[in-house]
Amino acid sequence: MKVYSILTLILFLFSIVYPFLQVQLFGLVTFTGAPGPETFWSFRATTVWFRTPDSPGSPIIREYWFADYWTQYTSYRTVELGFGIGSILAFMFGAQVLTILFAASAIFKVKPYLFLVSVIFNVFIIVFMWLTSRAFSYSYYRCSFQAGFWLTVASATLFLAGSILSWKFSR
Repeated sequence: MKVYSILTLILFLFSIVYPFLQVQLFGLVTFTGAPGPETFWSFRATTVWFRTPDSPGSPIIREYWFADYWTQYTSYRTVELGFGIGSILAFMFGAQVLTILFAASAIFKVKPYLFLVSVIFNVFIIVFMWLTSRAFSYSYYRCSFQAGFWLTVASATLFLAGSILSWKFSR
């Protein structure tokens, strides 16, 4: 059970390292260039700006981290609830940290409730990722979920299986 917990935690750590969303803005071209993809993690974003042939040079790549990142996207709001995605991303990062703490404690103490708490935080993270994508649900945006999203779904499933297995073996 401990080996299973370690492997599930490693999978979850990969879900944090990989981006969960990529957004492309279409239809906007200025005399200096066009926007490229924006890639989102819970704690960072990278944006790319492609230059036009009239203004040669390499693409402009910007990275935003933690507080700079969370305040950069406060004007983007989710369609359904109207939440600013900056706060959603900060809460997502907090839920990821708590998931790591509970999963690590589940490795040392194999208890069903520790796995269950990890599942609950993982579900919150998935909802936060989906809410972030909903801020870009307009026709001039193209969104695609990236590896971080799918790895979070997989780790939630494995944490749930771990909760069921540890509950069954603890009886």
